[in-house]
Order: sequence, then C-alpha cells, then structure tokens
Amino acid sequence: MLVLLLIAMQLVFPPRFTSESVLPSRGSRPERLSPGMLVSIYGMHLSGRGLDACGQERPPWPEEMCGTRVMLAGRPARLLYVSDRQINLQVPEGVPGDGSGEIRVLRNGVSAAATLRFGPERAVLELAEPAYAGMPVWIRVTTSYRWQGGIRYPFNAEPWNWGTRDIEVRKDGRMLAPLRLRSSGGVVSGFPDGSVAPGDGSRKHSIPLHTQYWLDRPGTYEVRYRHQCVYPESGVQDESEWTKFTVLPPTAEQKAAWLARMAKYPRSEEAWVVTDYLPDLLASRDLATRKIVESYTRSTNNLISQYARHGLAYFEAARH
Repeated sequence: MLVLLLIAMQLVFPPRFTSESVLPSRGSRPERLSPGMLVSIYGMHLSGRGLDACGQERPPWPEEMCGTRVMLAGRPARLLYVSDRQINLQVPEGVPGDGSGEIRVLRNGVSAAATLRFGPERAVLELAEPAYAGMPVWIRVTTSYRWQGGIRYPFNAEPWNWGTRDIEVRKDGRMLAPLRLRSSGGVVSGFPDGSVAPGDGSRKHSIPLHTQYWLDRPGTYEVRYRHQCVYPESGVQDESEWTKFTVLPPTAEQKAAWLARMAKYPRSEEAWVVTDYLPDLLASRDLATRKIVESYTRSTNNLISQYARHGLAYFEAARH
C-alpha cells in the first residue's frame, strides 16, 4: 500500500529541481551550458514512470524517456537516463551563445522550470604574488572546468620551450610580441607532464609571464588566457577576460635581497628546479643570475641540465 501511495504521489506532484542542481557531467558546481555538453539534473519526481528508471548507453539518444522530456531554451534535449531523482542529458544545438535561458522538465502534463546560464565559461586570472619589474611575474589561472585539474606548468616536454601559446599580454592597448629565442631543439629524458608538476604552494596553477614577455618596465598591463584545446563534449574554448595587473618598480634593496635568496638555493629536486626555481631566474637577465643558471647546466639530472642549457637563450636575447 505504501509503495502504491509513493507511486501515486510521484505521478501527481510536479517535477522539483533548481538551477543549482543542474550540473555538468563530472562536475560539482553549476556551469554555463554549451551545445554538446553532458549535464545531469538532480531533483524529485523527474520520471514519468514513478520509481522506474530508463536509460540508453549509446546515441542516438531519444528526446523522450520514461514519459519525461527536457527543453533547454525551447529546444528538446537528448536524454541518456531518467529516474525519479536524476536526468542525464545532452545540451542541444541552438541554445544561446551567451546570456540566460530556461530549462524545463515536462512529465505527465506537469512541468517545472529554472533559469540557467548559457555560453562559454570564463577562466579567472589574478597575480599569484606582487609583481616587480625585472623579477618573476606569475599569473594564477582558475580554469572554468576545474575537474580537468587546472594548470600544470611547464606545459611542454621540450626544455627549449618555457612559455605557452595560451597567454596574451598587452600594454596601453597594444599587444606585446612574445619573446623569440635563439634556442635549438634537443632530446629530453624525463617527461614533465606527470613526473614534473607544480607543488601545492602559491605557484600552483600559475603561469610565469616573464618567460614569454619582457616585463622589465613598471606599469599597468593586461593579460588574457585562451586555452587552445577544446572541451571534450562541446568544443568550448576556455578563455578569460582581459585582466589588468600592475608591475611595480623594485627598490635596489628588494632586488638585492631577491638575488641573494636565489643564490642560496643550490638544490636538486627535479620538480622544484624545473617548475619554479629556473623559471624565476629567467626574469632577471643579468650576469649574477646567468651564472646560477649555468651552474645547473652541469647537473647530473639530464632534465634539469637541458632546461638550464636552453634557458641561457634568455640571456643572449637580453643583449639585443
């Protein structure tokens, strides 16, 4: 009798869900929706067959399942799974490229709706630490799709490639040209993606701007992150707004203290040297820092020695 009562309540009461309970597949927080994304709706009374569940593993997925349909911005979604508490669906083509729109769950003549955001999610940028001219400038990137693990620096296995194509910098509205270094290729032993990764400190999920742009003059700059790889389900490019940051003029005491601190770090941990220490040294292209970088070209660790050897190209570029 109780089971029959629960089923009757399920069929009579309208669906219940909120915009906060519409989450991307493998995501834990609401995101902007784009065509092709796989999305889950969590709520109550979502299935048109009471407590029964329906599912289909492979496309083409139907627009109606278990007596339930879902409309996004007036367009029917393809349904992968429907149960009393959950609907898995694919965002249809033709939803708004930006702004907000309605999501509506229809079941047995009753429905419920919520308002969602559409369009590409934006990455967020901020300085990882105060920036000074001629010293390290790191920008922290909070990617829009956090389940992907965030930024991992260095980006490439090639030790002659310290930068990334994902970052653009401009000053006074004019784009800055990325550094062009005279550094040849080579063979790397040890692959950075996995064996070398940032630690958990202030540099986590951060990119060194000074390894790609000259930032030796104080002033206000703008930076934009544009990830060239596509989001697996939707092809959305992860992109930030242009974000202002200030490069301050360092005092002579600050610069001297920083150089002294860098000179006291004769360490050999592979991940720390490649992802943190050597990139910092490349910000100050003078004789003192060059000598430190040269000392690491004699490292018995092949990965470290190759990164240091190719890092010397920064000091050659500083002469021109």
